[in-house]
Amino acid sequence: MFRFLWERYFIKETLKVFVLFLFCFYFLYVLIDYSAHMQDFIQKDQIPKKEIVLFYLCQFVKRADILFPLALLVATIKVLTTLNARRELVALQTAGLRAKVLLRPFLMLGLLCTFFLYGSLELALPKALNFTDSFHKKHSRNTEAREKNIPLRVWHLQDGSKLIYQKYDPEKKAYFDVFWIRSAHDIWRMKYLSADPNHPLGNFVDHIQRNKEGELEKVTSFPSYVLHDLKWGQRMIRQGSIPVENRSISSLTHLLVQKEKAFSYKKSEIQTLLLYKIAMPLLALLIPIAVAPYCIRYSRQLPIYVIYAISLLAYVIFYTLMDATVILGKNQVMPPLFVVAGPMVACFGWFSYQFVKNT
Repeated sequence: MFRFLWERYFIKETLKVFVLFLFCFYFLYVLIDYSAHMQDFIQKDQIPKKEIVLFYLCQFVKRADILFPLALLVATIKVLTTLNARRELVALQTAGLRAKVLLRPFLMLGLLCTFFLYGSLELALPKALNFTDSFHKKHSRNTEAREKNIPLRVWHLQDGSKLIYQKYDPEKKAYFDVFWIRSAHDIWRMKYLSADPNHPLGNFVDHIQRNKEGELEKVTSFPSYVLHDLKWGQRMIRQGSIPVENRSISSLTHLLVQKEKAFSYKKSEIQTLLLYKIAMPLLALLIPIAVAPYCIRYSRQLPIYVIYAISLLAYVIFYTLMDATVILGKNQVMPPLFVVAGPMVACFGWFSYQFVKNT
């Protein structure tokens, strides 16, 4: 792909800065986080080192959508401004190479980072988030205190239904005050539900369905009833709910397509998070398009530190804006397609125009 010497040189220099920034930044993050929070995880038994290493690897996967574009931003500015200051870009342009051609390696790196982030969101991130959640619940000192302050607990089951209960009774080994919401038209309510997933026995069970007039009414009642269609695994018992944030892009798409399953969550929440996970990896491709024209401008005094400062500030503002759009979309303040995709489309349109115009 990169058959010219100058292309391989650009790639090598960019990757050196990229990897160095990732390693140093995340090493400092782990060091600070471990010293500040690990005392909250030390209980009767020490946590195995293997679990700690795996926990921080999962944290890296969790933060990859922030770290990779940021590392690419710093690496792109560093390499391009250095090449510009040394007049290497001018020499190559004098040899007949256009600026767009010279920036091709940076665009390819941005595209590779984008594909990597999509792969991470689809394959690695859901598992990493589930592991970190189970790690906190297993080792945190404050888990029991937090659990007592939760008025209701919600499980989103694999079949798309929702299980809501008030608390777990360890003496009876059963969940108290349970609602099993199969759909908007089919609800089961029970006083107690046994914690055995192979034999989900409910006590004082009411079956509620929607009638022809559209009203919910109780159709049958049972002193005890085995809910054969209610399925959950041991991992669900240990971990609790599976938040919609922990799901992959394909899983969110499947939930959105299946209307009955989408009822388990707010439809707007699914749409917002799906659009957010589709849009954010594109930031890695947007970065070289946005910063490159300002880094290759010929000037006697190239304002390198100004470029760094403005770029980093814009990066922080953009991420803050996208987080705000997620809140607006989830709460149906604005349509998710407009509020989440709008900023990314606007930025791509503006910076692509500037890139074509100035290179």
